[in-house]
Amino acid sequence: MQIRKSEASDYTQLMQLYNLLVGEDRYSQHDNDSFKKVLTSDNNYIFVAEEEGKLVGFATMSIRYIARYPRPIAQLEE
Repeated sequence: MQIRKSEASDYTQLMQLYNLLVGEDRYSQHDNDSFKKVLTSDNNYIFVAEEEGKLVGFATMSIRYIARYPRPIAQLEE
């Protein structure tokens, strides 16, 4: 198994995994989501687990400031 940062070519498989997580696909149409913005963001990340060319898992995280801390935090979101 390989863990790596997501790439644009992961879109279809990643959205299929999201659909399993949330139980619907209303946001899984190209350009009806923030996938491209996340990939190019300096503060948001998607990591995928890939096995034999197939995505088998993912995690998203963001690095951001919040009011109660003096430094940015990393938050695992999904």
